[in-house]
Amino acid sequence: MTATPAALAEQHHFPLKRLILRCAAKRLLRTPFPWLAFGMGIASVSASADASSIDEALSQIQPGQCWAVGAINPRPKIDTVEIQIKDQQATIDVTPAEIAQGFKRVETREGTLTYRIEPPTYRTVEERVMTRPPVERFEVVPAVFEEQQRTVVVEEGRRSLESCSAGGNSTSMSFCMQEHPAREERVSIQVMVQPETTRVVVEPAEYTTVTRQVIDKPARVIEVWNEADEAMVPTEDIVSPARTSQSIIPAQVRMLERIDYQGPPQLQMRQAVCDPDITPILVEQIQTALRQYGFNPGSVDGRMGPRTLEALSAFQNHRGLVQAGLTLESLKNLSIQNSSIQNLSTQAP
Repeated sequence: MTATPAALAEQHHFPLKRLILRCAAKRLLRTPFPWLAFGMGIASVSASADASSIDEALSQIQPGQCWAVGAINPRPKIDTVEIQIKDQQATIDVTPAEIAQGFKRVETREGTLTYRIEPPTYRTVEERVMTRPPVERFEVVPAVFEEQQRTVVVEEGRRSLESCSAGGNSTSMSFCMQEHPAREERVSIQVMVQPETTRVVVEPAEYTTVTRQVIDKPARVIEVWNEADEAMVPTEDIVSPARTSQSIIPAQVRMLERIDYQGPPQLQMRQAVCDPDITPILVEQIQTALRQYGFNPGSVDGRMGPRTLEALSAFQNHRGLVQAGLTLESLKNLSIQNSSIQNLSTQAP
């Protein structure tokens, strides 16, 4: 069976990432492929496409083979990022001073010398006696925090090749580079503006008033000695002074998920399974294998429907394979063994 380049261009209208070429061997090897360059838009692909790999694959296509062009998009890499939402702080504990109760002996009347002939005269005076010294006490001044907003990048910006219209020809295949902006998230954090401190408060000393009698005029002639009078006054003494101790409260952190993309997008050619070779048995094997690798193709019904193609594309993107439909490369990665497929793989260059 032979076909002209114009007829092939009219018969094969494929979406982005899936272009299958089927032709006779002699015709395919003789032609310089002008219709392929026009239909696929290879000449207009950006520098990110691997043109040398496509040219090399075209030169090695064998009779009866089907090949497809597809994109290899950057593979996502998920990392966990640790964000500090509250600083480490130091807390201060205060132990008050230990006070002991006691008594103090205070002289309330001096010893005096009197005379029998003329007794002495006295006058009364008042005197302040300290019963408790000044005491220092520590008070804690709490730490001051300020709430701030911080922007964290949770998904990196990326580029990908997408289908688009170009050149004014609806039958041609064109690729456009799409820019996907980065995704950010606002996180509230508490930043310590002023750490926790202490201040010293001094309690004043306590006094008591004692009444005393002092000699105003001494006795004369006969000396008479009068013993001094004493009194026991209650007092408070410091056994141990007030003290402080410091402890550290660790910083608070939050774990965020960050997505990075590895490598630039590329265009590659891979040998594909021709439509007549896509049997229900082969499709069931593909659906079963996709389920085993964690991709949901829907029900295992032997039909290459949208959900199966979507699951196959997700598997290819996860493995870093060319997303060009049902390729032999994908079957090998799915560990699928099929006699008809093995016959095709043995013909691969």
